[in-house]
Amino acid sequence: MVAEKKCFPSLLSLRVTHSELLKQHQVRGDEPETLKLIESFITKGKATGAIIDNEEERWLAQGFLDYWSAILYRAGHEPPEATLSNFEPQLAPSPDDSQCPYIGLKPYREAENALFCGRKSLVRQLLQTSDRERLLLVTGSSGVGKTSVVFGGFLPKLRARTLPNRHSWLDYSWMAPGSRPFEALARLLCPKRVDKEPLVSRLTQYLQQDPSHLRQVLDRIGQGKPAVLVIDQFEELLTLCDDITTRQIFVDSLLQLIQTPEPQYTVIIILQSEYESRLVEFPKLASACKSVRIPVMSPGALELHTMITKPADLVGLKFEAGVVDALVQDILREPECLPLLQVILAGLWEKRDRNRITWQHYREVGRGRHALVQQAEKCFAELSLDEQVIARQIMLGLVQLGNGMNLVKRRIPCRLLAEIAMDVQVTRPLQTGSRVQNIEHPDIVTTATSNEPEGNPEIAQQLMDALLTSSEPPPVVQQRFKGLLHERITTDSERQPPLFPWETALVEYPIDLSETVPQPWLTQLRSLRLPTALPEQILSELLERCQELLSESLKPGVQLVKAVESLFPAQAQAMNQVAGAVLAANVPTRGATTRITDSLKATFPKGYEGASPQQQMALTMLVAKDILDNLTLTLSTDKPSVQREWLTTQGKLRLKAMLVGGNRLRVLGQLPSEGSIRIHDGDQDGFAQRDSPGLLLVELNHSQANQSYPIEVTLTDLDKASLIFSVSVLSSQS
Repeated sequence: MVAEKKCFPSLLSLRVTHSELLKQHQVRGDEPETLKLIESFITKGKATGAIIDNEEERWLAQGFLDYWSAILYRAGHEPPEATLSNFEPQLAPSPDDSQCPYIGLKPYREAENALFCGRKSLVRQLLQTSDRERLLLVTGSSGVGKTSVVFGGFLPKLRARTLPNRHSWLDYSWMAPGSRPFEALARLLCPKRVDKEPLVSRLTQYLQQDPSHLRQVLDRIGQGKPAVLVIDQFEELLTLCDDITTRQIFVDSLLQLIQTPEPQYTVIIILQSEYESRLVEFPKLASACKSVRIPVMSPGALELHTMITKPADLVGLKFEAGVVDALVQDILREPECLPLLQVILAGLWEKRDRNRITWQHYREVGRGRHALVQQAEKCFAELSLDEQVIARQIMLGLVQLGNGMNLVKRRIPCRLLAEIAMDVQVTRPLQTGSRVQNIEHPDIVTTATSNEPEGNPEIAQQLMDALLTSSEPPPVVQQRFKGLLHERITTDSERQPPLFPWETALVEYPIDLSETVPQPWLTQLRSLRLPTALPEQILSELLERCQELLSESLKPGVQLVKAVESLFPAQAQAMNQVAGAVLAANVPTRGATTRITDSLKATFPKGYEGASPQQQMALTMLVAKDILDNLTLTLSTDKPSVQREWLTTQGKLRLKAMLVGGNRLRVLGQLPSEGSIRIHDGDQDGFAQRDSPGLLLVELNHSQANQSYPIEVTLTDLDKASLIFSVSVLSSQS
């Protein structure tokens, strides 16, 4: 029974042998052959201690040995030494790289079903719903594992038990609608053969002619067999397909499938929850989805623990005590914890010592999100200098700054990706990949062969709504309106003038285009919550003077006095007193409550011009303080990241300064239009520019603490107007 080896391969093997030995001893008692097997078990079990490091597992194994030692004593036999051997790491088994139980960033498929763990209750819910419904809507935010749940958990279980009263069924998966949903569907249904392109074209045309044609095709292919059709990334139908008629026929085709009595067709829709509200565009589908909605949430602590340990058990991978619990806690609150988990697990597998993962390995890979940063830096460092330049621009094109200066993924067409690469002056061309992201919508990858729409109807609709409903349209809407009107006026009479998004025919508008362009940087100051407005000339003078003061090392009170002294000549004493009062009061200008602002308005019945000199001083110093606060970014080792925002006529400018590695200053900017960013540092200026709105990244070496760097932001669309920020890097003791 017990193999002639030095030790058992694992605790599980020892435990199974123990159970078999119990059964034999109960049947045969203390027969000589049984006692010999017990002696062999003790000897082999003792040696197994060399590969068991977990204390709880060692206690369990020792208990088995003690039990059989007592049996031998009672039978009058002297038992062999039964103290579990000390753990010896060098004797532990070493799984081959091909045995890695973690699949990485790709979604789980049916082939990885044995490795898919931790979602048992969710899979059970999908199975129960599929028993009574023909349509399932699986929805959740990006990164929660929707696709993996369906393909790695649900479909294998469904296939294993088959559909009710059926011996076989057809599985049509995986497909995503893309910009041409019927072509994607035709490719899925066509036989896998080399010369299928003509058939794809014919089938595409046939499917989009009538909603009933999809059911007819499946009837002929399946010959009465039930089928499951899985449509992943269903939001592509809403965001990439710009033909409303095509969308509606596609949805109606799906509805006819699930309404067919026999054979049984089941449709599974996987949809990002961010787009779920747009199902109302298809009332019948929205109504059908109400009772079949399966929300997929981020996994809890117990689920994450199972996702880590169960696959590891399959290959004998061991974690040092506390590592798994720490890993779970480090990623539990992350918005996209599952991709982050796979990055960390892949790194831990590479660093494993035979079959063991230790605390040291976890620290080397990086705890939580830091692991992703380390991996990205490592990959970037392995690129050549030319490749780094290209990669930096591509990565900036794939993200944008969201709320709170956080980076948000966005999709980008292949043609734009190629343009980014072509714009970079390098010695080697870039071979673009076949799967990239579209600029308007996050998270969904499309193929390079897909026909991406040139415009985004969703953005056009937002533009129209904003223009027609807003009492004060945003700058981008005003610019778009004037641009279209200007194009209409200057269009040759032989050509058809362009229509506004809301027009179906040409309409004349009495619009005056002769208005002057406002000063771009003053939009920020006009938005301050002040008891009365300041004249444009004074705001402009304050902004200019405050930018000049950034280069001087002055105390806050002196800064305020110097910022307004040209407005109040020969009033030094009064200005000093008001400056002290403003700093002591620390009155908020942007975040002031309506009640405070309304109460102060009563003290300015005649506005700024009718106010007393002290009141005017206080108002101008409040504005100057806000300007200086917003233009100054102070960094230190204790506070290595600071961010600022500034509202312009083109939109919001966002700026984030960071200390990287202790001696590298990095400035990340989200520009609302074409422009550039320059860090002034003598002969070592850092500079970057772009010819469209988006991200810019500038870096330079930071040599010493307690140093300030002027940051010049220029927007080309605003007559190359510049705004000067100041980044001060202080020592931790400052």
